Amino acid sequence: MPELFKRAIISKIYTTDQSRAEQDAEFSRMKPLIDKLEKYEKILYEPEQIMRNIGKAIKKVAQKGLKTVA
Repeated sequence: MPELFKRAIISKIYTTDQSRAEQDAEFSRMKPLIDKLEKYEKILYEPEQIMRNIGKAIKKVAQKGLKTVA
């Protein structure tokens, strides 16, 4: 969810009819919020990445175990 909100904010900034300088100024103003959303995005994905890595490790161990038995 944080990544979607972050993308929405950035898209909203850069799809307006304002000049590029005004868009960049708005981005700078919103940067602290964008940074916080990015921080929480990484925190929320961390357990998912850990579980994915554990799954890969289990598969490698299982494959090596099957090769030594066969």
